[in-house]
Order: sequence, then structure tokens, then C-alpha cells
Amino acid sequence: MKKYSILWWWLVQVSRLVLVALFIFTAVAKLFVISTIAGNVAELLSSSGMDYERWTWPATVAVISVEFLIVILLVVPRTARAGAVAAAVLLMGFAGYALYYVYVLQATA
Repeated sequence: MKKYSILWWWLVQVSRLVLVALFIFTAVAKLFVISTIAGNVAELLSSSGMDYERWTWPATVAVISVEFLIVILLVVPRTARAGAVAAAVLLMGFAGYALYYVYVLQATA
């Protein structure tokens, strides 16, 4: 039983660090091409019927900020569970919006 718990602990730690690496990579990559990301966000907002001129930059900055916040939550051991939940909610939100975009708005991906 002891070996199983040690193996489980290592699996959890590796998974947490892989999530940290994933979110750092995506946030930093978005910073390098932020104008392109903002243009993509503007297209998504305009096809959703929102005022894209007003919400493009706030939405772009919010997504990148949330990704960095998730990294911080995942790095600190005390808040790792909250970070994992936040990561899951963010990823489900992106997936849900993609489904909404394709099936409800009848847009092409």
C-alpha cells in the first residue's frame, strides 16, 4: 500500500507540473503574437453578436491573465487543487464556446 501511495503522489506532481508547463507555454506564446490573438478574439466576438471593438482587448488580456493566475495557483502546493479546478473550468469553457460557435451560430471552425 505504501508504494501505491508514493506512486500516486509522483503521478499527481508530474501531472501538476505538466499543466503548469502547458499554461505557461500558451500564455507566453499568446504574448508573442498578441495582435493576432486579439484579431481572432475580435472575430469570435463579432460573430457572437457582441461589440467586438469594445471587448477585444479586455477579453484577450483576461484570458492571458487567467492563464497566468492558473499557473500561480498550480505552482503553490496549497492552492494546487484550486488551480486544477480553474484549469478544468477554463478548458471546458473554451470547449463549450467552440461547440456553441459551430452548432448554435452555425459558423465554420
